[in-house]
Amino acid sequence: MKVTTVLLPALLAMGGVIINCGSSDGTKPITGGAGAANTGAGTGGAPVGSGGSGGSTTGGSSGDGTGGAKCVPGSLKDPDTGMCVCRPATNKLCSDGCYDTANDPDHCGDCTAKCEATQVCGASKCSATPKAVVPAAAGCGTLRLAISGSTLYWTDETHGTVQSVATAGGAATSVATAQMKPGLIAVNGTTAYWVNSGDKTIMKAGSATPLVTGKTGIGGITLSTDGKTLYFADGVTINSISTTATDGKSTLIGKEDSGIPHALAVENDNIAYPTELNGDVDVMKITAQGDSVCASEDSTTATNKGCTRLSRSQTPYFDAMYLIGGKAYWTNQTAVEVQDITATSADAVATAGGQALKITAFSISNSAAFFAADDGYIYTSPLTTGSMALAVARTASPGATSVVADATNVYFATPDCAINSQPIPK
Repeated sequence: MKVTTVLLPALLAMGGVIINCGSSDGTKPITGGAGAANTGAGTGGAPVGSGGSGGSTTGGSSGDGTGGAKCVPGSLKDPDTGMCVCRPATNKLCSDGCYDTANDPDHCGDCTAKCEATQVCGASKCSATPKAVVPAAAGCGTLRLAISGSTLYWTDETHGTVQSVATAGGAATSVATAQMKPGLIAVNGTTAYWVNSGDKTIMKAGSATPLVTGKTGIGGITLSTDGKTLYFADGVTINSISTTATDGKSTLIGKEDSGIPHALAVENDNIAYPTELNGDVDVMKITAQGDSVCASEDSTTATNKGCTRLSRSQTPYFDAMYLIGGKAYWTNQTAVEVQDITATSADAVATAGGQALKITAFSISNSAAFFAADDGYIYTSPLTTGSMALAVARTASPGATSVVADATNVYFATPDCAINSQPIPK
């Protein structure tokens, strides 16, 4: 079985140069960045362009501090001309290093041109500043977003509120207040459902009483396509309940014998999820008997029934997973991965060794993945295997807590609890 990494961000170092693999349209790729800052020249020498004592601004000796100029980081001396040249040659030689000025936000189009903290550099130009759909909120907690049509919904864990706003911006509408640490949220049409982690309930917009109550710990929710059924993970079990139920009675679908299910995704009679503790990714059959079991590999008390293991020992983002066209999509900390739900082995798992980015939010919309990383960028990629992830937006502080998209824009919640939007490049 082959698990294919869809987005595999990595920083590649070569001879002191951090290589930036530019895209054809100039958009900043997920790999990239500039070399380290110059740490200084030897006695009597000078960085290129500054003309140290006894040295030359364009070369001389090899930069040993004996009177010649020292090449800046990311450059080498051409033995034929004595000139310092960048490696790769497509980068531009600046006084403090070599930079990809087509994509580097600190050297965008020119050595001294710097984009604002929330702008992306692409095609040697700084992007527009993201639009603030909802301004930052003092004393807020983690925001989690959901989108339905032209409306954004979000939960605010600290303030205990659920709100909505038009994707174009404007005044926010209160959906619910005085909630107990609202977090995970799902929306069908104009009806929102969310998990209150404080009292372990699931609420439905417009109702004063919980749809689900008295649970061990709700780790994930999702809705059927028609919006008539809500699925939720509670402890080690997967359950369902009618969205019109008034008695709180749910139906057992199946259970894990050791892992704790989180983010849920449903398609037809399959429900997939990543698990805490063992890091497995499983897909369970939804049957009338409700006796599906996903057993651990070394279990002596449980046997797999109606369960397929897609991957093992993952470090997933627990708020989102997707089932699309018989394929499951999830994140393994630094990569988005895909697997066919009929896979018969979970032995060959794509690893994420040597990568520098950690995914902090993830969603899929219109056949494209969107995710936020701890470098402060929001990335997108088509779901085609091996696609390059391109940066579309940036936050002033790394760690966006949630990201969603429609056909034209990506929306993301920042660490200071603003909700911003940015057009998706065509």
